[in-house]
Amino acid sequence: MTRAQVLEFYQQAYRVEANSVRFPVMTLNYPPEDTAVWVRRHIDSYWLEEIVHPLRESIFVNGWTPRLAPVNADKTPDQLEKIKIIFKGQIFQSKITIRWYESPLWARVITWTLIFPVSLLILGQLRLNLAALIKARHS
Repeated sequence: MTRAQVLEFYQQAYRVEANSVRFPVMTLNYPPEDTAVWVRRHIDSYWLEEIVHPLRESIFVNGWTPRLAPVNADKTPDQLEKIKIIFKGQIFQSKITIRWYESPLWARVITWTLIFPVSLLILGQLRLNLAALIKARHS
């Protein structure tokens, strides 16, 4: 699969819907050097993306395509032909590594519980500030 196909697959697989309402999914692009931090140390990486479900979980998708990697840019076609990913006797063009980070249930409950009262406080303060602004303009 290509990078776009892999990302589309995981976005579809982890899509969250409730009563025909889709929750937003964000995709963040990271430099391949960050793979050691987010996925695993000592792993080859050509690209790294994070699929984020806000207030829920994150899925890091790391891709290694040796023929396209800048590390191998100076190699001849014959040398590139020798670079292969072989698993159980089958040759693959790329290797995908997934790392899933789930937020703890208690953190989700606290966050969702606090969102509504804090939103009401912010809206109330905004209403007071607008009223004061309107009053100051008419004075």
